[in-house]
Amino acid sequence: MPGRVHITGNTGIDALLAVLDELPAAAPRDPASPSILLTCHRRESWGEGLANVSAAVREVASLAHIDVIVPPNKHVAATLRRRLGDCPNVALLDPCGHRELVQRMRGCDLILSDSGGMQEEAPALGVPLLVLRDKTERPEGVATGNMRLVGTSVERIVSETRRLLSDPAALAAMARVGFPYGDGKAAPRIAAILADWLDSRHGQVTGISAPASPA
Repeated sequence: MPGRVHITGNTGIDALLAVLDELPAAAPRDPASPSILLTCHRRESWGEGLANVSAAVREVASLAHIDVIVPPNKHVAATLRRRLGDCPNVALLDPCGHRELVQRMRGCDLILSDSGGMQEEAPALGVPLLVLRDKTERPEGVATGNMRLVGTSVERIVSETRRLLSDPAALAAMARVGFPYGDGKAAPRIAAILADWLDSRHGQVTGISAPASPA
């Protein structure tokens, strides 16, 4: 198929940065009281995966306060509530909108998640992410050092969480802000490319110019 490929960046990062601009200033973190944010919902995590993640959470709950966002899926929600509902230092939270989720991500010290979207957003927020998957289609975040694959192994989740929470330098190394998926200017680039295409086909003059391409 004839055509051209344009690298613009991910519009999801545009949306993330727009939300960040609207949020109030973040409260300072207390190194003595670390917090973890957990989401786990993908179908491949069901069954043994969810059981293992829950067991790992119970093991590390003595090290940090853990907010668990319970998804609307009835099977996953029931599993998480049954396995973690009585766990001290763990709060089971209802699903939330994007703004609140970004605020919670920004405010925690470590994220544990199997979410693809959070893999894209965590580096731009500078929040370390342990990915609850054995493989990822977003290796750029691993390459920048912002996230690490741990799968759903109880041993790996617990050991990596313990290591990061006990080693401020290692945690800080993963907390550097990075933009492997775009710099927040994807939307104007896309608009400019479309305008150029329309101009070439129909002779329309739009006056839209494209920003510089992302590095």
